[in-house]
Amino acid sequence: MESNELIPMEIAKAMKLIIGKMSARPGLQQVLVESYINDYDNSTEARFVGTNGHVMLIVDTKLDAPEDDYYVNGEPGESGKFDTSDLALFISSKGHRKPECYRVKDRTLTDFPEYKNVLPSSTTEVAEIGFDVTYMDMMLKIHRALKLGKNPSWGVKFDGALGPSIWSFNAASDNEIIRKVQFVIMPMRLN
Repeated sequence: MESNELIPMEIAKAMKLIIGKMSARPGLQQVLVESYINDYDNSTEARFVGTNGHVMLIVDTKLDAPEDDYYVNGEPGESGKFDTSDLALFISSKGHRKPECYRVKDRTLTDFPEYKNVLPSSTTEVAEIGFDVTYMDMMLKIHRALKLGKNPSWGVKFDGALGPSIWSFNAASDNEIIRKVQFVIMPMRLN
């Protein structure tokens, strides 16, 4: 990632699907960019995380890790509409208008969850679980926004009938940016 590039365009487009209109809490209208150690060669690279409280998107990349973890601003502008947010304006300008960002250690966003605590650590047998189908459609749109190829087949792990499910896609080795994508969906009651 170039030093002046805060977020790659395809990741910005995918995150806009997550943190856009569906997020009622302003603290969630951010994209967290942090360092992570990949499972392939233990190198440190950049991870992008966005959530709206119902679903979460985690994109592990092959990009250099940031010097400091930061948030890319996705809060609506003065009009209150998401289309006026820095992230939406960055996308509509095709990357010419850079979004606001804040170093994590300089800004406290108490509403942004400790997302790693949401991820299940084990899998259990599940008889039946319910999902809002709009999230399945959103996952297909994310697949397309991230340009993950023509085969939109994702794997899924469950953590009980009331725990979150993790849908994951390992990008092809020839993908220049993305290594792995995780889409976390909270289940819904069926009765």
